[in-house]
Amino acid sequence: MYNGKQQDDFFPPFPRPQERVTLNSFILMNVSSSYRLTDTITLTARAENLLDEDYEEVFGFASPGLRIYGGLRISL
Repeated sequence: MYNGKQQDDFFPPFPRPQERVTLNSFILMNVSSSYRLTDTITLTARAENLLDEDYEEVFGFASPGLRIYGGLRISL
């Protein structure tokens, strides 16, 4: 997923006025997969931010780095 440069508002401590800032563009690479073991059991896996990109969607709020999740889905 590509997100281009975008504008955001920065609110510094009083008495300085609000400022308009530009956030850098970034690329996020996410992947997910599942594998059915039986008719009722499925293994799941997901990785987010595979490139461990350092980005901001809101000025001053850092994003999480690389995350990997695994799971088991059981259908009754």
